[in-house]
Amino acid sequence: MARYDISNIDLAKELDMRPASISHLRNSKTIPSIGGERLTRLCSALSKLAGKKIHFAELYEEETITA
Repeated sequence: MARYDISNIDLAKELDMRPASISHLRNSKTIPSIGGERLTRLCSALSKLAGKKIHFAELYEEETITA
């Protein structure tokens, strides 16, 4: 998400979640189990905020590289 300059607050608003929940997701040592509709909503919100299509694999790669 840092690559696209997306803040926790902006993503939380888009997903109707608390910023603290987004922060927890971003700072987790392991990737939590997210699938189905939640994963689709997350990728859609990120794509909207970034202005380009973002796939889950990109998020995983980014976190692996920066960790």
